[in-house]
Amino acid sequence: MARTIQLAFLAGLAAVALPTATTAEEASTESAPIESAVDNNLLAMVNDWPVYVEDLERVLSDLHSQVRAASRPSFDVDSLIRNRLVSNALLAGEAAALGMDRDAPIPRRLEKLRDTMARERLEYEAITSRIDIDESEIETLFEKEYRTVTAHMATLESREEADRFVAEVRSGADFESLAKERSIDGLRARGGLAEKFPFKNLPSDIVEAVFDLSPGSLSAPLLNELGWTVIRAESFAEADSELLPTVEGRIRGILELRQAERLRTALLAELLEKHEPEIDDEAIAAIGCERRGSEGLWPVVPDPDRILVEVEDQVIRAEDLGAALLDRWRSVRNEQAALLTKPLVLDKLIADRVILVEALHRGYGDSPDVRRGQHSLLTRLLVGKYLDEVILQSLEIPQEELAQYYETHRSEFRKPPRLRISQATAATLEEAEEIAQLLRDGADMSWIARQRSIDRFKETGGDRGWLESGRALEPFSASDLQVTEAGAVLGPKGWEENFVVMRVTAIEAQGDYSFEEVSGNVRNRVKSLKFADTMDRVLTTLRESSNIRFYEDHIALIEINAETATSDKPGAHGGH
Repeated sequence: MARTIQLAFLAGLAAVALPTATTAEEASTESAPIESAVDNNLLAMVNDWPVYVEDLERVLSDLHSQVRAASRPSFDVDSLIRNRLVSNALLAGEAAALGMDRDAPIPRRLEKLRDTMARERLEYEAITSRIDIDESEIETLFEKEYRTVTAHMATLESREEADRFVAEVRSGADFESLAKERSIDGLRARGGLAEKFPFKNLPSDIVEAVFDLSPGSLSAPLLNELGWTVIRAESFAEADSELLPTVEGRIRGILELRQAERLRTALLAELLEKHEPEIDDEAIAAIGCERRGSEGLWPVVPDPDRILVEVEDQVIRAEDLGAALLDRWRSVRNEQAALLTKPLVLDKLIADRVILVEALHRGYGDSPDVRRGQHSLLTRLLVGKYLDEVILQSLEIPQEELAQYYETHRSEFRKPPRLRISQATAATLEEAEEIAQLLRDGADMSWIARQRSIDRFKETGGDRGWLESGRALEPFSASDLQVTEAGAVLGPKGWEENFVVMRVTAIEAQGDYSFEEVSGNVRNRVKSLKFADTMDRVLTTLRESSNIRFYEDHIALIEINAETATSDKPGAHGGH
């Protein structure tokens, strides 16, 4: 059976330069026999360093993220394995021989990946694989989630302001006027009016209260993340059945998420009894909330290293909860609402630790998948570390070498020419096109601008002064203004009542940048060239002295699915 690697829009990664195999390598890399005990995910052995399918997936993913979709030609997986992956294995092996695999933060990164993959496998087996949606549930949820309310809403900063707002409305004050004056939510400009607002779009902490109202009734202030919201219901409507076919997929997704949450809750109840956490309530209570001006709400963490929760050998420190709260509070403005989320955030952290403990108990952290995933990540980390700390550190570039390179390539550091620009602006595209044609036929730009332009440059004959070539000047882009000949007419470009035509009336060369002005660019270029040369020599030497074995039958099984893909496979998103 073929092994399929699923990645989005992969067609075309062969354009990325890869080290090429040497003749010496070819002489020492005969196909390895396939023993039954050999992992069929193994693609090659480079000395004692294995190359797995996971290494190929990681490199393909990296390449996919680096190359623009529009410029991707076809690519050669076989070449990728025999060149890029072998080169990575050679460098990683050298780094490991130097003990770099023990340097921080590599061990912690590998442990974190192990934890993620183990937790994902347990969640897949206990939750994701058990989800089963009945078709009748889709229609039932549609009727609930897509019913609508027309209402007036106003959100106030404090409960006191909200109570005063309710009292004034009940005394006869106009809701819309007060909302325009005092509300802090997005409906303020409309006097709080929300027309045919779906149940599904209302905040979860107030939605049930809204639909419990009767037409014309006014709610008590409802606490939510933005503040305290007051609602006056105007009317309600049932879900429009014609919408069902277009939203069925979305509803199925909601049902799957909710069923997953129920399964997760049941799993956690079982695991919390099995792995009962030890909780320091006093330390948790000490973590507060403060407002930092424009930065919003921030957690106050008196002792970041203090352990709040222990689940066997897994702990949650105060700094962990603080970081999670900071992320949770990015959209919260109300301090009371923020503090109400603290136990919810802590519960999620505890759930993650409990699931991890159970996953490790079941041995999910020591599976072949996890070991291969960790090895792939280790290869990547070691290659980067070796390049930074060995190859790059070995590159010495004397100042005189930089100066010599600059002199030899001085023409490559030439300043862009200056352009003298004139323009005329017309209210319609037709008139602008007529002006452009007159200029191309040789009409005088100064006379045209004074007679027909409608912009502020008409009094100077359209003259806008000097501009460096290749710099944007609205509505023209930088590429539009990479002009090499005087007299060029650009445009028209623009929008309603503002269509611009430009003429380049003169071009003036500016000479070369001095060495001092571009010394940083020169250093980067020379360093890049020396790096490439050094890498070529290092890899050639390593290949010539290495034993490289390819598992041809395993390589032949690989297929690439270039469509956008998602996977339900456990560990599919575990840091690969």
